[in-house]
Amino acid sequence: MRSVYFMFFLILAVLSFSNLAYSNDSAEILHGEIIEIFVEQNEIRVLIDDKIEILLLEAGVQVYRKGRLVALESMRPITDERYQEGLFFFNELGKVELIIVDYTIKEFSTPSGNLLIYYDIYGRIKDVEKFPFFQEGSVGF
Repeated sequence: MRSVYFMFFLILAVLSFSNLAYSNDSAEILHGEIIEIFVEQNEIRVLIDDKIEILLLEAGVQVYRKGRLVALESMRPITDERYQEGLFFFNELGKVELIIVDYTIKEFSTPSGNLLIYYDIYGRIKDVEKFPFFQEGSVGF
């Protein structure tokens, strides 16, 4: 059900901005991983197609996660190697005015251990990590 709400919001956002995105050659929508946030400078560093880009943010940029307005700072990296993904909607001045951000993981148990499945912003599997089961006393307790 969560995926249905997210996809509905994503489709609504794309349709809302489609006139803007296609009526002006300078306006566009990009997808990437958020590497760093520079709140004071209204900039973010994003990995797009294996290239690091610096995107300028509109002063009133809106950030949504699962359909809810969130703070710009909530887009920070999860770890040194795990980043949140975003869809970046640009205005006619080339600044980002809307960001849809997502970071979804799920844990599954299998007979051989646990799996962490990382999903991209579109709901597709992005990465899988396998962890063995912990046995009582194996951690020093």
